[in-house]
Amino acid sequence: MGVLIEDKFRNWEKECEERFSRLKANEEELNRIFIDLYGLGSELSPEVDASHVSVSRALLSREIRSLVSYAVGCVFGRYSPDREGLCFAGGQWDESCYRQVIPVEDNIISFSETGTGYDVTKRLTDFVGNVYGQDVLAENMSYIAGALGGKGSTESIIRNYLMNDFYADHVRTYRKRPIYWMVTSGERKAFRSLFYIHRFEPSLFDAIRRGPLAARMAFLEIELDSLMGSSDISACDRERTEKKILELSAQTAELEDFSKRLEKLSGERVILDPDMGIKHNYGLLSDILERI
Repeated sequence: MGVLIEDKFRNWEKECEERFSRLKANEEELNRIFIDLYGLGSELSPEVDASHVSVSRALLSREIRSLVSYAVGCVFGRYSPDREGLCFAGGQWDESCYRQVIPVEDNIISFSETGTGYDVTKRLTDFVGNVYGQDVLAENMSYIAGALGGKGSTESIIRNYLMNDFYADHVRTYRKRPIYWMVTSGERKAFRSLFYIHRFEPSLFDAIRRGPLAARMAFLEIELDSLMGSSDISACDRERTEKKILELSAQTAELEDFSKRLEKLSGERVILDPDMGIKHNYGLLSDILERI
């Protein structure tokens, strides 16, 4: 029998509320003791404003975004539902950590539609199904979409969050020192993929080029061929189709240039130095990474 994420959140919400109330009461009791000790009853109140309590209450949107981030971490092997704490942040890789969720072998997740297993939305869906149960997958994905907010289908809401807001949330959480790095093809963002810095190897660029990038280019080519083959459409639809063709053509040109840049980096065999920190190493790959 599967587990509903909503039930897990309600339990967590109750636990947080109890902890919050307990700490608030303790702080107010300490205030009373000091007020009585120094005779300040006419000047001070023992009451503590909720915003000043040092532990937070559960907030659904924040917790769900944290869950999505954890899921991405599991897909990369940083975490695992089978173990508490970190599983891999450099050092020795331990295969025994991973049973429910098997990390991606090539350290790549695509944030652009490719129609393949690289897609981040598919990876998240697989994570939710494997961890919480396939029998409640639809309910859980709908709950996640509702917590993220937005309009459209469950899949479109989740995809939009992953495409437009996930990386910004990650960079903010890690104070501009991200551990998952977003590769982007350029201003049009025709291709975007993520990799885990602690699993970086120089062969990554070639793996991106031959894997999800090639799949993305094929995906756009099929879409472009379909649009160019359209004939029996209205004038209004034709105008929209022509704009879409121009957009896809520009994206395809960007991807071709991006592929050459990846090939160049692959030949240079770039080595990152963990002792130099995130900022220095991020700069070494700034030509292909999302600007922070």
